[in-house]
Amino acid sequence: MEALTPIEQIRFEPARYFRLEEENGRWWFVTPEGQPFLSFGVNHVTWHGNRARGTDRNPYEEAVLAKYGTPEKWAEAVCDRLKGWGFNTIGAWSVAEVNPYLPRTPILRAEKVWILSGETSQAGARKLHSGLSIVRPGVRFVDERTFGADACDAGPSDAAVVIDFFRYRRRVTQAAQLLARSGVVIVAITDSPLSPLVELTDTWCEIEVPAIGPFDSSVPAVAIAELLVSRVARDLQDEATARIDRIEALWQETGVFQQ
Repeated sequence: MEALTPIEQIRFEPARYFRLEEENGRWWFVTPEGQPFLSFGVNHVTWHGNRARGTDRNPYEEAVLAKYGTPEKWAEAVCDRLKGWGFNTIGAWSVAEVNPYLPRTPILRAEKVWILSGETSQAGARKLHSGLSIVRPGVRFVDERTFGADACDAGPSDAAVVIDFFRYRRRVTQAAQLLARSGVVIVAITDSPLSPLVELTDTWCEIEVPAIGPFDSSVPAVAIAELLVSRVARDLQDEATARIDRIEALWQETGVFQQ
């Protein structure tokens, strides 16, 4: 029988994201730190049970609310229990309330989020900067003129959302390359797998940008910015709500808006 290498002795290069890697003909789940692991998971974690046949009652849901008061308190207890039992993964069909207790995506876990944009994607980038700044701290819009001063603070604990479409701006690509070399995780939003941004990351999204007369439409970039902000706010939950409340209180105190 072939001797097996203990899992503790197997290491892969860090890559800042969870992934699959092959070693001696065997495939492994690998953490961002390069450590292989075995997935012990639950397919569907939810506080929504099935309705009792012939009634409008949901006994499990009623029991959850009676014992824990809120779905968020239930999620905290359930995730602690699953970790105590040795589970380390859950299925994608699980409810949003468990998200705060899971490994976070780059935009969520980053210390700072940098936003870079080409000319035709400025509307989306500005929308993303405005929205993200309200639901989480440390969001910065990178201007071509001040990139050097801004980028000197970037590092491996950060993420950058880079948005650019055909007739890609050279300075945007160069800035993204410099950030990537600094260890910043790049999240690219672009219009083609041939975009120069795709070479910098495995985390990218392709969107179609139609022409409106002689100009490219800003609608797709703005729409995906709103989707990103909505998802980040949903995943941060209480953190985002508390930040929005603090900002709203400051706006009212300083009379930002006229009644």
